[in-house]
Amino acid sequence: MYRNGFAQEKNKKVKFGFYINNILSTSFIPESVNLSINYATGYGDVTQYLMDRVLIQESTAFPLGFSVCLNYDEEPLFLRGSVLLPNSESFQGNPGDVFIITQERFFFLSRTGIPFQVGFNIPLSKKLCLGLNYYQSSKFSLEPTESQDYVTIDTVESIPQSDGITSLWEIHFLRTYEKRSSTVTFRNIGVEASLKYDLLAKLKRLSLAPEVGVNLGLLKRKLKREIELYGYTRSMLPEIVWPDNPLENYREFIESQEFKERSLKFRTRVFAGINAEFCPTYFIGFFCAARIYNKSITEEYLESSLLGEFPFDLKVAQYRISVGIVFNITSFL
Repeated sequence: MYRNGFAQEKNKKVKFGFYINNILSTSFIPESVNLSINYATGYGDVTQYLMDRVLIQESTAFPLGFSVCLNYDEEPLFLRGSVLLPNSESFQGNPGDVFIITQERFFFLSRTGIPFQVGFNIPLSKKLCLGLNYYQSSKFSLEPTESQDYVTIDTVESIPQSDGITSLWEIHFLRTYEKRSSTVTFRNIGVEASLKYDLLAKLKRLSLAPEVGVNLGLLKRKLKREIELYGYTRSMLPEIVWPDNPLENYREFIESQEFKERSLKFRTRVFAGINAEFCPTYFIGFFCAARIYNKSITEEYLESSLLGEFPFDLKVAQYRISVGIVFNITSFL
């Protein structure tokens, strides 16, 4: 009776542990998708870029004439361009068309928090017990910051000329600076149930128990994105009018939008492993557990971006080693 009673107490343990190796990893390299583009590079200034990209390239035939001028008298401030074309030709741009001037994208990837597990054993017999665990990985945080400076066609108007041969196409543009700041977090949590067989049930301070079990894991993803839109004040082309001052001086905040999203993915695996415990005192001890799962899990997420979607993958490891502290709850009952 004493031995059986001690075996029952030996298995009534609450476990607190932390991982030696992290179970969640990624092969994503943020620097590989960092980007900074100035589409006006190669032109003398932004005005020349817009004339070529919008007024010339958007015409069905080479225009007979074109111009871009600043207009300070309208609210909001417009940029006005004009193209002189034969009546048989038309300007191909439409209201709402966007022409990018600059684009930037930068990423920061971090890992925070300490992965841990907590669980307890339920004795079924002298040598056999049921183990129940809850675990939680550290948290991955992906923080992209993106921006783009662009011109949008606001209106397009055809004005017939007195010669009856040509039409003057007048186009009004609006210029906007857009900035997106996002935080995407990922975490793996789960519960595990296992059967353990104590090979050293007769020993008081030491146990060695092979185990088999099932794991129900959950990948949690949270997205928070803030979008800020700025219009330009005083001039649509401040880099031309005031070349020595930064563009930020002429951006007027228009509106802000916030977007949140959550997603959950459940996955089930089976595992086998071995647990070792050493209890130098009746109240407290130490444990080490090693497990191998039937498979690793790789999940790919497509993160949206101003510059197109990019893949971000997470891998839940097939192997796990944990160490921690064991408390004998029977000593407190």
